[in-house]
Amino acid sequence: MVDVKIYVMTHKEYNLLDNDLYTPLFVGAEGKEETFGYLRDDVGDNISSKNSIYSEITGLYWIWKNSTADILGLNHYKRYFKKGFIGCGDYLDKESISNDLENYDIILHKRKQVFKNWDLFQNFVSEQDLITSCEVIKRKFPEYYDDYIKMLNQRYLYSYCVFVAKKEIVDKYCSWLFEYLQELEDALDVQSREIGYFAELALSLYAIHNKLKIKSYCLDFRNLEIGFYTDVDFPLWKSQQKYGINFSFLINLGSKSHFVSISVILLFKFIFSIQKLFKR
Repeated sequence: MVDVKIYVMTHKEYNLLDNDLYTPLFVGAEGKEETFGYLRDDVGDNISSKNSIYSEITGLYWIWKNSTADILGLNHYKRYFKKGFIGCGDYLDKESISNDLENYDIILHKRKQVFKNWDLFQNFVSEQDLITSCEVIKRKFPEYYDDYIKMLNQRYLYSYCVFVAKKEIVDKYCSWLFEYLQELEDALDVQSREIGYFAELALSLYAIHNKLKIKSYCLDFRNLEIGFYTDVDFPLWKSQQKYGINFSFLINLGSKSHFVSISVILLFKFIFSIQKLFKR
């Protein structure tokens, strides 16, 4: 029987799904006594000590080096793949995953955006560091460079570093990914979580460049405190600065309601259009 494991990245205790397919993995576990009985990313071959800059990617490294499952996946404690129209169906199960991977190379989440990736990621990393990432790709992986530039100018992303794939795909991806991330780490004055953000771009780049056959699912958002979460994401806080509008009254909308999320996105698009007319 095919062994399928989806590891759920977390840094705190959370409400577990009642499904043995999903295994919690505590990331950044090094030096912490309480990890709530979850698997820890600081045992075996690991880079747990880098969690402050790699974020959940220390968990991905642990999966790559320590898991023997035939099919491997990464979800977050607040983000899970879900079947059906805009994520209204069931969570992925072993049967559906196995069936999908008979015809596809990888399962990803495709997020549509208002802004290009180049603009979006300047909410998380500096423009100069994005330029440096281009230089690293061009120097170390020149065959990826044209696809990277093209991807940075797209308005969608295979986002959040979540995926499910057969182990041989994960092995190839991680061998490339961690070589790239180490080069990037050496080239940057790295800030908190920064390498994790570049890993999100790298997943899309790898899938696009290697022409992986992609099965895309929506995400269900669980264990949320507050925030605006949607499959049509964009940088809310920089939009406030750019357009001089206070959107704080809308921040608590959305959460698990796709209808509200999409409605708010459309409202923002309308407001932006009006702003542009007045600025002409």
